[in-house]
Amino acid sequence: MFIAGTVPIRDFPVTWGEALYENGNLIIGDKRIPGGMGTASMISAAAAVTSFLGINPPRVLIAGDIGNASGSRKIYQELITGLQQISPNILALHYLQPIVSVMKRVIGAAEKCSALPAIIADAGSMYAVKAAGMARKCCYLTPDFAELKFLADPDAMHPAYICNYFIRTGTSDVEELVNSAYRHGNSSPYIFVKGTTDYIVHEGAIVARVNEPDIPALEPVGGTGDTITGLISAFIYAGNAPERAGYIAARLNRMAGKYARIQPDSRVHHLISEFDKILPDYYSSWATADFSESA
Repeated sequence: MFIAGTVPIRDFPVTWGEALYENGNLIIGDKRIPGGMGTASMISAAAAVTSFLGINPPRVLIAGDIGNASGSRKIYQELITGLQQISPNILALHYLQPIVSVMKRVIGAAEKCSALPAIIADAGSMYAVKAAGMARKCCYLTPDFAELKFLADPDAMHPAYICNYFIRTGTSDVEELVNSAYRHGNSSPYIFVKGTTDYIVHEGAIVARVNEPDIPALEPVGGTGDTITGLISAFIYAGNAPERAGYIAARLNRMAGKYARIQPDSRVHHLISEFDKILPDYYSSWATADFSESA
């Protein structure tokens, strides 16, 4: 599994390596950063899962970017020149400035790997692959409800510029939005829609809905959507089918919020620190549960 994205730390250098999560920190080689900022939240969640399952930790590529795209451009270039040599099974792309022309080159580099990786895109990377017309090259996109509207709008190049029709849609219109995204080729085969109810979608059909435990305080805590993407990536890497990976991720994220007694002013590392405590008791049952029980 290979994860690439930026962290909001000025002048943080381009850094490669295996990632470990320990006591709220993400450790990559000789570097240690808080595990709850930017792409670090996603990596930390994935690392918590790989540690529990006893499989190789995620390999990562990160750089600092405070909004001027400098770190994003460095990561894009590293991916373009290095992906073929790495040839990962899972390629998870996260916080990157959505530069469409360069993302097309990244997907082109992925296609030159020994086999096309299962590409999972969130945040700016998701915006870029949709705007580049490359969404169908991905395995999984992980939008929240507002971002689903962006995927559904065939003409929008960024979530800030969706048309009025899609702006007016409500949460009861998830199925319509999903169908629009697929109909126009603006989505991957699998989608995880994050929200009060989480939806796992395969080729336009909702295969699972997860809304328990209901933890409203998760919504305003920054990074709790990033952890979902990291969890999905790790569970696919561990051999779970993509829809199963989404289901387990939804249940784990919510259960961790319950165990951590998450409040609106909590930090995402409070959530991540619960994963290794919960997985021993629940992973096996979630890995075999009937999805219809969650619908």
